[in-house]
Amino acid sequence: SRARRRGVSAGRVRGVGQEMALTAEQQGWPYGRFLHALTELELDERRQRVMPGGWTQLDQRHGIDVVVVTGAGGRDGEVGDVAVTECRDAVLAVWTGDCAPIVAVDASGSRLVAAHAGWRGVAGGVIDAAVDALANDVGTVVVGPTIGPCCYEFSDEDLAAVADGARVDA
Repeated sequence: SRARRRGVSAGRVRGVGQEMALTAEQQGWPYGRFLHALTELELDERRQRVMPGGWTQLDQRHGIDVVVVTGAGGRDGEVGDVAVTECRDAVLAVWTGDCAPIVAVDASGSRLVAAHAGWRGVAGGVIDAAVDALANDVGTVVVGPTIGPCCYEFSDEDLAAVADGARVDA
């Protein structure tokens, strides 16, 4: 497998008695550098290529804080794990690694939520916070990719806390 670390692939090129790691850009992948290495201008340019508009991406802390976004790009970078908006021009984004992105819309299609659901946030109630942000009027929910059981271990105590936060039996 080609594991990635800090924009460097574990793929190797052999030549004249040496091995050299290739960056993702050298391998032809255009988004080789991780976002922490980008300037604000570079980040905005990439965002606009994906989805034009004013982006809001929260400073996620694996918690349950809800940020209400009243305008496109509003409150970008504020601390929180749930963003909610009724602004049709707003682009809500979630950073993920092993955590799950959750996107939900209310039944009328007028309110949108984007949540960052790591295990600590789920145990703490981030799913309830997202539902509450929709005034308990959930229409559609999409849960994005997340880490699987093959790659993650929980103690019995942590698993019980996650199950309780997600309202499922462990």
